[in-house]
Amino acid sequence: MHAQFSRTSSSFGTGRHMTGSNTLELALAPFADPATEVRVLSISQTTEMFSFVRKGGEFSGRAIHQDGEIWIEHKGQQKQRLASFLASADMANLDDLARVQGRIYDREQPISEWVAGPALVEQTQHENSLSALEEVAARMPDRTRIVVLDGPAGMGKTTLVKKLASQQARDFIERRRTSLMLIVSSRGRRLSRLNDAIAATLQDLRVGIFYPEVPILVKHGLLTLVIDGFDELVNQDGYDDAWYSLTELLDSIAGGGVLILSSRDTFFSDQEFILRAQRQDALWQGRIDFSFVHLQPWLRPQVREFFRLQGVPEEKAEVALDFFSDTRASALVRPFFAHRLAAEIRNSQNVEPDRLLFLITEGFLTREAELLLKDHPSGREVLRRFFQELALEMRQQEREVLDLDVIQFFLDAVLEEAGIPHEQRKQLVHRAGAVAFLDIPEGNRQRRGFPHQIIRDFFFSEYLLSALTTDWRRLEAALQLGVLGLDLADIIAEIAGSLRTPVERARIQALFSLAKSLPPADPAALNAASLGFALLRTRTTGDASRILADGLYLGNVSLVGAEVPLLELSGCSVGFLDLSDSNATNIQTKNTTVMRLRVSASTILGTEWHSIPSAVEYFDGDYGKGLSTNRQPDEIQSILSSLGADQIETKSKRHASAGEALLDALARRWVRRFYLWPDDLDDEPAFSDPLWPRLRSILEKHDRLVAKFQPTSGPRRELLHLKDPNSLLRRRHPDPAQQLVIDEIWTAAKSL
Repeated sequence: MHAQFSRTSSSFGTGRHMTGSNTLELALAPFADPATEVRVLSISQTTEMFSFVRKGGEFSGRAIHQDGEIWIEHKGQQKQRLASFLASADMANLDDLARVQGRIYDREQPISEWVAGPALVEQTQHENSLSALEEVAARMPDRTRIVVLDGPAGMGKTTLVKKLASQQARDFIERRRTSLMLIVSSRGRRLSRLNDAIAATLQDLRVGIFYPEVPILVKHGLLTLVIDGFDELVNQDGYDDAWYSLTELLDSIAGGGVLILSSRDTFFSDQEFILRAQRQDALWQGRIDFSFVHLQPWLRPQVREFFRLQGVPEEKAEVALDFFSDTRASALVRPFFAHRLAAEIRNSQNVEPDRLLFLITEGFLTREAELLLKDHPSGREVLRRFFQELALEMRQQEREVLDLDVIQFFLDAVLEEAGIPHEQRKQLVHRAGAVAFLDIPEGNRQRRGFPHQIIRDFFFSEYLLSALTTDWRRLEAALQLGVLGLDLADIIAEIAGSLRTPVERARIQALFSLAKSLPPADPAALNAASLGFALLRTRTTGDASRILADGLYLGNVSLVGAEVPLLELSGCSVGFLDLSDSNATNIQTKNTTVMRLRVSASTILGTEWHSIPSAVEYFDGDYGKGLSTNRQPDEIQSILSSLGADQIETKSKRHASAGEALLDALARRWVRRFYLWPDDLDDEPAFSDPLWPRLRSILEKHDRLVAKFQPTSGPRRELLHLKDPNSLLRRRHPDPAQQLVIDEIWTAAKSL
């Protein structure tokens, strides 16, 4: 006989491959009390005795190795497989977890009413994303399966995994399956604290499972671990850090189990991810399998039918559906936004198609102000400030929910600042948990959160823009919080673009100067620069001299569809720069490194563009469709030259006349917005150009301009839509008849 005596750490790294004689010890070690040891005594070639301390009591039994499996005898009970023993009431007690999950998800009405949309799995279209995910996430013998579930915000990723978790919990209780899902919400946390995120999830569930036990339960197929919001765990080092920070967890489960990474599709590049994963997989001897499930947007008929079922009048639905056709509005062709939007436009008097996100937020604010602060002249702005403060606090605490008493504190402070009397404040604070935009998370009535992250980001963006013009110290403090990614930058650009007053270029310059004055590792440096670039996508005013971005280290930068003002990038390092559909002739680069550049056929570069990226992503069509990645130097140089870099002659012909320049500028605006308001000269100054009436006649003559009138409480307002602005910008169309029309339009514009 030989007694094997050891102690295993309760961290994720409990051993790379749990095979051979140490399998039993490594499986039991996470369940032993801290600072205690698992004793394994071999009494024959196939039988071992084990003992350890769990919850203060002595735990012992016998393990039998038979037909490649380990069977456990314990407390005189019938022999059971090791996995069944780990799931039992004496160990992880997964029955308790299933019951708790069932209670939580049964309370969430949107889950029970949720309908699965389409999904793309390994280039194969599936009509039902729920069944597709369940099929792909099936466990593989002796391999760890990683499933990347991606899709835009609001597409239903979180709801999908909750629906599947609810279904599996019910099946587990009814003994129709032997595994459960554990959803770890990573929103607001960093990957270096993934252990904390798992521990916090288990603590919120109040079940008797601790985070050191999770990897072994995943490895044995008892838990499917879901990291919801994987892209939000990234720090300023970006994609590399996000992947490699998972390796410790993968070390513990390599060779078994399923891991689902839920993320925005803007974060994942399938090809890049697979290349990195395959390199890492070599360390695990090919024991990792990868699959991608892409959630797909609803189609126009599906959205129309949904609006009909929700009682949205046909004329309002058509305006929204027209807006949905705009690539810039694709964020709203999703279950979350469709639900919210239908509720808002069903009874609203006015529908502004290019302000649908604003309609959701402003409609909520107006309704709540009438209910809570009816007699206050600035009730809506008071509530706006309240939500901005909550968004800031969530950002600061790296949490997506706040305790109810914290929310009450902020409401009381904002109401007091607004001069609300004490007694009225007391009543309103008591109702803080019932204010619109604040939902009860997973049945926890003592906490509240925004219904979706994009709503939180909307109010945080408003906070930043307010501080930009009123309180620079508040702005600097807010820029220290988290990472200002592309999704948040998009919202900032949209909000800033809706303001009546253009952004002063001096403030953008001040942001770049602030970024340069701080250490590159300081989050405020990266965020100040990101904010500056977001504002470059909007209308600017002030000194026409060149804006200087000097010596900045940038992660992801988007200038999609922008008419970029005079800008010099000097000594900068940019990880990813998106210039799709942009007029970037005013950008000058000096000693600047761009790792990855995304451009479209309608992108215009200038003679002062001198940076040669390591990779260029190019597409010719709707945004992101048909994207090709080019890495060969000659291919990169060819693309850049075709867009005007160091060879401006081809592109300069587009701006040989004022008429061409006006058509180019308006077409870029229509790429970003389905409708424009010709009477809103503050929003679109180009309509005040004396050449506009003649250009309009040209577009109408060729049947490229569609006019609609939006009923309002006052005079009717005209909405204008340009058909297929992308083909106009690219000056080509596969249909010869349409190509002839495009040529005629540009010729006519040139003669204006």
